[in-house]
Amino acid sequence: MPSSISPQSLGSNLQNFKNDKRSKVLVSVAFGWFLVLGMRLVMPVILPGVILEYNLSLTAAGGAITIMWIAYSVVQFPAGIFSDNFGERKILTLSILIGALGIILFSFSRSFNFFIFACIIFGIGSGLFGTPRVTSLSKIYPENDGTVLGFTFSAGNFGSAVLPFIAGILATYFGWRFGFIFCIPLFIIAIFLLWSSPFKPPSSSTWSRYELSKNVKLLIEGLSKKDVLLVSSATLLSVFTFQGFTSFFPLFLITMKGTSATMATTIFSVFFITGAISQPISGIISDRYGERRLLLYLAALHALCLLSLPFVHGTIPLILLSILLGTRAGLAPVNNAYLASSIPSKVQGSGLGFLRSIFIGIGALASLMIGVIADNYSFDLAFLFLGGLFFIATLCYFFLPPSRE
Repeated sequence: MPSSISPQSLGSNLQNFKNDKRSKVLVSVAFGWFLVLGMRLVMPVILPGVILEYNLSLTAAGGAITIMWIAYSVVQFPAGIFSDNFGERKILTLSILIGALGIILFSFSRSFNFFIFACIIFGIGSGLFGTPRVTSLSKIYPENDGTVLGFTFSAGNFGSAVLPFIAGILATYFGWRFGFIFCIPLFIIAIFLLWSSPFKPPSSSTWSRYELSKNVKLLIEGLSKKDVLLVSSATLLSVFTFQGFTSFFPLFLITMKGTSATMATTIFSVFFITGAISQPISGIISDRYGERRLLLYLAALHALCLLSLPFVHGTIPLILLSILLGTRAGLAPVNNAYLASSIPSKVQGSGLGFLRSIFIGIGALASLMIGVIADNYSFDLAFLFLGGLFFIATLCYFFLPPSRE
C-alpha cells in the first residue's frame, strides 16, 4: 500500500521540480498543449453562432470541423520527421506561431469560405504540436514518461475545460469571434516559453535519402508487433469517437436535452475537468501497475456511458454522466507512452507521427459522419453509433498481451 505524502515530502518534491532543468521544458510543453487542445475544442462551443450567421446545416458545420482535423492530421508525420532532424524546440515553437495566425484569421472571418481557410491554418499549426510534444518529454523523462505525459495531457484537458467555457461566455455576450480573440496574448507567451526552454538536441538519425530504407525497415519492425497493432486499432477508434463526440456534444445537449447554451458549455467543461484530473492519475497507476487492465477498465466504462447517453435526461444526471465520460481521457497518456516506447528511438518521432496521421486523419471524418447521421436520422442514433465503436476498442484492449503488466 503506497505511503501517504507528508507536507515535508511534498515541499521537497516541489523544490526538486524547481531545481530540475527539465521542468521548464515540461511546463512550456504543458502550457502549449493547454492552448492547442483548448482552442481546438472552442469550436463546438462557438458552432451554434457560426451555424446561425452563415446559415449552415449540421453536415456543413461538421464538414468544417473535419477539414480542420484533416489539416491537423496531415502534418503529424512531417512533424515527427522535422523533430527527428531539427529538434522539438523549433517545431513546437513554429506550431504555436502558426496556431496564433489561425486564431487571428478566425477573429477576422467574414465569410464561411474564409472561416474554412482559418480552420486549415489552425489545423496545420496545432497539428505540428502533437508528435514532438510526446517525443520531447519521452526523451528527457524516460524513467516515468507515463506520469509526465499524464500531467501534460491533463493540462490539455484543463485547457479544454477553461478556454471553451470562457469562449462560450464571450460568444454569448459579444459574438463568436471573441471566443478566439481573447487567447492571442496567451499564444505569444507560449512562443517565448518554448523557444527559451532547454530541449534535447535532435537525434543523429535523419531521414536523408541514404537512410530512408533503413528507417522504413525500423518503422515496419516497430509497428508490426501484435501489441502495437491492437493498441493502434483501439486508439484509432478512440480518436474517431472522441472527435465525433466533442464536435457536437454541446449542440446535442441543447437540441436533444433542452439545456441552455450556458448549461451545455458547463457540462462540456465538466467533461474536460474530469479528464484533466484522471490523466495524471492514470499515468501514475500505469507506471506502477501496468497498462493493460487500466486501458480495459477505462474503455469499458466509456463505451457503457456513450451507449446510455441517449436515455439519460435531467441536468444532474447529465452532469454525473459527463463526469464518468470524462474518465476516458485517462486512456491518452497510457496509449501514447505505450506506443512511443514501442517504436525504435531513432525513428520515434516520425513513427509516432505516422501513426497519429492515420489516427487523426480517419478520426477527422467523424465530425462529418455525425453531422450526416444527425441531419438524416437523429443525434441519438449518432451517439449510439459512437458507443458501438468504443465497445470494439474495448475488445482490442481485452486481447492485449499482459506482458507489460
